Amino acid sequence: MSRAKVSITLSEELLERIDREASRRPGGSRSAVIEEWVRKGARLRGADLLREETIAYYDSLAPEDHAEDEAIARASGDAAGRLRYDG
Repeated sequence: MSRAKVSITLSEELLERIDREASRRPGGSRSAVIEEWVRKGARLRGADLLREETIAYYDSLAPEDHAEDEAIARASGDAAGRLRYDG
């Protein structure tokens, strides 16, 4: 994976936290810590967006769509209850 060098400005408090975390890792660096934290933050933000979009979708459904979803959920639950597992 190629990398790009960037320059950012951080608070002293945050930089101290990054340095503490980097010092706990063998060969740890600020860049590695920051990259890991940014990746985790991006993953969490993606999950938040998915949650928000899902809520918006269901909020936008007409009452008849809600009824259809409920019927499908009931039928799926009933079918799952009839499954037999070997074991």
